Amino acid sequence: MSRREEILKALFCGETLHSLSQRPGMPRHPTLYGWMKRDPTFAAEVRWACEQRDFLQGKEPTPRQLRRMWEKG
Repeated sequence: MSRREEILKALFCGETLHSLSQRPGMPRHPTLYGWMKRDPTFAAEVRWACEQRDFLQGKEPTPRQLRRMWEKG
């Protein structure tokens, strides 16, 4: 499994970028956010994994998430 896949799986399974960055061997959160800033595809994948995580946990989407979903639709 690639580092990218490992990050996305961890987010989907309930972690946050910050909690993930606390794991040994994982990039620190400034690095992860930097990757998101420089790579729009990675940023979209991270957003998707986080939205799925939140949905599975029963959390309501934020106004920002709702706006993004509306714009896609």
